[in-house]
Amino acid sequence: MTGQHEQIDVAIVGSGVIGTAAAATLAQQGRTVLVLEAQSELGPGASTFNAGLLTPSHAGPWGTRRDVATSAKWMLRHDSPFGVSPRPELVRFFASLLTQSKASLATCLRVTRQMCMTSVNMHEELSTTADTGFRRDGLLDSYRTDAAFLRAKEAAKLHADDGVPCRVVSAEEARELEPALAPGRSGAVLFAREAHLDPAAYLRSVAAIAERHGAVYRFGTHVIGVRRSGQEFILSTTSGEVRAAELVIAAGAATSRLALGARLPIEPGTGYAIDLDSNQHVRLQRPLLLQEERVAVNPLAQGIRLAGTMTFSGRAAALDQRRVHGIVAAGRVGLLGLTQSAQVRVGMGGRPCTPDGLPVVGRLRDSGAIVASGHAMLGLTMAPLAATQISAIVHGEDFEFSDVLTPARFGRS
Repeated sequence: MTGQHEQIDVAIVGSGVIGTAAAATLAQQGRTVLVLEAQSELGPGASTFNAGLLTPSHAGPWGTRRDVATSAKWMLRHDSPFGVSPRPELVRFFASLLTQSKASLATCLRVTRQMCMTSVNMHEELSTTADTGFRRDGLLDSYRTDAAFLRAKEAAKLHADDGVPCRVVSAEEARELEPALAPGRSGAVLFAREAHLDPAAYLRSVAAIAERHGAVYRFGTHVIGVRRSGQEFILSTTSGEVRAAELVIAAGAATSRLALGARLPIEPGTGYAIDLDSNQHVRLQRPLLLQEERVAVNPLAQGIRLAGTMTFSGRAAALDQRRVHGIVAAGRVGLLGLTQSAQVRVGMGGRPCTPDGLPVVGRLRDSGAIVASGHAMLGLTMAPLAATQISAIVHGEDFEFSDVLTPARFGRS
């Protein structure tokens, strides 16, 4: 910084997948962009430590009444896929989730699925010029019980009707498609057009594009306060004062704290990612989802990533080794050859979840700041599209589903 004050076109709070994708898009369009990140590294938390799957087949609400009912039996188990640390603010959050109508659930599925399908194609186009680790190898959903497999076969018909190609396969065919699957599972559904990538590689590549076009990243910078003065935003930060014509808040689960008084019910659903040095033991053909165990398996270049859990413990949640043990144990039961695998890296992050399952993308009614958060487990999938949505708002243009994603749907504080 050359002076006490800094004047730019767009200030983006958060260097995760949404903020970084937006920085690259806006910088390429000629805007001066400053990305403010409170942590010391690019895309900390859920943007780096996620499954790395790009899955339109799993669009829709991150949680439903059925999911909550199923998860209730897990709440007292510290190694389970789901957990809640009761807090007063969660009462209203889960009440909103549990009282959703069929129409709102259908809207969530329709909108997020369409956005995911569009965004995955954008990921594929980006991969022709950037090393993100993108591959379209498909996804195999594996089911352990007959009851779950039966529900999956029924859902497969709906997937096909919605334009998501899939094929139900028997247990024997599933083992042929993926020899690393442990025996004794009931069957699987193959989504042949699904994709995956390396989240860290995606972030590095897109941040490099942003910086090549003039965007500046400032790490270890906390936003202390934000106010509106005339036609600009004034941000007080630990690195000095920043004045920006536009403010984009893409701070994941922390977005609601910076929302200038607007009501944004965004709660962090913490997930874990464990990288195993397992390529010497297991050669996966494609990513897997061990459905009942709620564990995703992604074959990355450096090994195998296991990802899972959804715990609501607040933004200050500490890493719980019991959750890590539960994910690894599920992987070792579901897959052959993981018994002796060493843990190379373990990470966690709070996925920003809204009670209606839809992202929040739009201007705040009172302040005019732009928010882009609430993508839950689909943030990586939707990042390229979210960047174009943010760009449209900056340029005063409309975008598809803007009326559904608007932060105004939650009302005022």
